Amino acid sequence: MKTGLFSNRMIRWHLATISLCLCGIGILFVHSTMRLDGEAFPGKVAWSQIIKACIAFGGFIVVSRINYRFFERKSYTLYGLVLFGLCVLLCLKFLRGDSSASRWFRLALFDVQPSELMKLGLILCLARYLRYRQDQGGLKGLLMPCLLTAAPMGLVILQPDLGTALVLPCILLAMVFVAGAPWKYVIAVIALAALSIPAVGVFGDRIPLLKPYQLSRITGWLNQDEPSVRLREAYQLDQSKVAIGSGGLTGRGYARGNQNVLGNLPARHTDFIFSVVAEEWGFLGAALLILLLTGLVLLCFSVAMNTEDPYGKLLAVGVGASFAVQSYQNIGMTMGLTPITGLPLPFVSYGGSSLVSSYAALALVARVATQRVRVLSSQELEPAASPVPVPAAEPHRAKRLVALWRD
Repeated sequence: MKTGLFSNRMIRWHLATISLCLCGIGILFVHSTMRLDGEAFPGKVAWSQIIKACIAFGGFIVVSRINYRFFERKSYTLYGLVLFGLCVLLCLKFLRGDSSASRWFRLALFDVQPSELMKLGLILCLARYLRYRQDQGGLKGLLMPCLLTAAPMGLVILQPDLGTALVLPCILLAMVFVAGAPWKYVIAVIALAALSIPAVGVFGDRIPLLKPYQLSRITGWLNQDEPSVRLREAYQLDQSKVAIGSGGLTGRGYARGNQNVLGNLPARHTDFIFSVVAEEWGFLGAALLILLLTGLVLLCFSVAMNTEDPYGKLLAVGVGASFAVQSYQNIGMTMGLTPITGLPLPFVSYGGSSLVSSYAALALVARVATQRVRVLSSQELEPAASPVPVPAAEPHRAKRLVALWRD
């Protein structure tokens, strides 16, 4: 079986190569952003990202060699564990009154962010559920997938982490569409989401779940061209646009960007790392980064199109949709195309949980591409009916039949 221009066994190498290129670019620019503090490479933050990248890529190698049917059997368990972790974080937040404990588990070596792991947990859970359901054409068949998505989405919003919460329904839409949901439902949900953004800008102060800074980001995005807003609500967006525009064709040079060196751009090693790449490597560097991310997403969709296993198809679509939405949202917010959310750029932004979950998801796609599976029919999936024992003929009835035959 082929996947486009590449054989299935080569898909794993292509995925690994592209992800390593993205990860290498991320480490370079994490180092570039940390030079502001007088750190020379290897700096503390850059070395930390290198260690996390090694751990994540080691996980990729291990997971890509495991039969993905194992994860299918454990899908609900993994989903439940991550959901439990989100509940524990919220309990700690309300009991301790510590808002910093609402997103991460603080461990000795690194922090764990369950909301990042929930993206993969939801993909596994939905793929398992939709695999054996044939009633996705109606609203009734979509009820359970929506509930499975709404539960973690609500918990993530309460953290608060609006960026990750918006990724989860996008994953749901992609997977239920591939599972058989009609176009009209998908288009209706997308239109409703698009219309809700201006509504939030107008009635956002009446929505209790939105924090003041989240409302400020949305209103700043809606009015980003007003001079007064550019100095307040849209300051971060304005500095990002200045960085991207000043890069020109080839950029200002590595670690020589004004917005980066002068510290005018907040969160430049995490959420706004794309702005640093565009400023220091210019249009060509930004185009290279977008091309690598696009290639990664297309490879995931190519695996989905060419696999015969429904579970593997749904898995690859979910992972590809997750990478696509995160990439578009992160790059779009740096250019003013979407509101600012705390969403990392896959494989590039600084952070361990995002890197580990991204590599784990990519490993599952690689395994789907290389593993040969036998697709069972619906009759084979049903348990075999036990043979009905045929009662032995009664002796007197047998003698009667013989007598009648002789006559």
